[in-house]
Amino acid sequence: MGRPKKERSPKYNKSDREKKSYSLASLVPEITGVAKDDPGFRAAYQEVKRIVKLQKEMLGIQNTLRIPQEKRNGFVMAVKRLYHGGQERDLYEKMKQIEIQNGNDPTGQFSMNDLERLIEMYKASVNADPDTEEKERLLEHVEIEYEFGDRIDNIRKQMLADIDLVDTIQNPQRKITYMRQYEELLQQKLAEWRQEVRFAIREEKVVQKMVHSLEEYGIDLVTSPIEIPDTIVQQTLLEIVKEDVEKIAKRIMEKNGLQS
Repeated sequence: MGRPKKERSPKYNKSDREKKSYSLASLVPEITGVAKDDPGFRAAYQEVKRIVKLQKEMLGIQNTLRIPQEKRNGFVMAVKRLYHGGQERDLYEKMKQIEIQNGNDPTGQFSMNDLERLIEMYKASVNADPDTEEKERLLEHVEIEYEFGDRIDNIRKQMLADIDLVDTIQNPQRKITYMRQYEELLQQKLAEWRQEVRFAIREEKVVQKMVHSLEEYGIDLVTSPIEIPDTIVQQTLLEIVKEDVEKIAKRIMEKNGLQS
């Protein structure tokens, strides 16, 4: 997937804008075409909520109850394209199926073409918003996603080239020997790297849980940055430890043929 040349947007006005936000319900008519007094409004609202929940990170909206004014245009554009009849509705349906099947990050199992479509949609929605520092940050995130796709392509091509190289060997025993060595190298040489990635994922999990805990108290870190209370930090860490212990216990019981 080729990465388009990055275009710099004009300098944004750094003067303070009037702080304004919209409720999700207030934007449903524009997104869906269903008026608030329409009998189908509740169903339309629930569907929009499901889309936002699944696309929360991609849309750059951390508090799904209020959409900041500076993100309104892009938010409406993106959700509308994932709603019934939208250009990317097929991608949303695929995400739902993937989430139901294993609960993993949906974008991790898309084809490269699917990912490219999502990135293009994301970029278009960000560009629809007024110029702000946040918009600059989000556009940089889009560029990173482009590079991520390029890296995936390169790695896949390299691995396929390695396999094709070994496959040209005529002697079956030597062929399988080289493939065993290749597999061992992947496991051994990247072991430390995998541990580092798992630790990074764990760090993000802690932060996400803390943000969620604060949102339950009505605190949005995006609009109201504060120091996280120690009690919430401790509670979050205890929840994570509890989840890990439960997972380990479940694996041990399954291994020994026991039921929980």
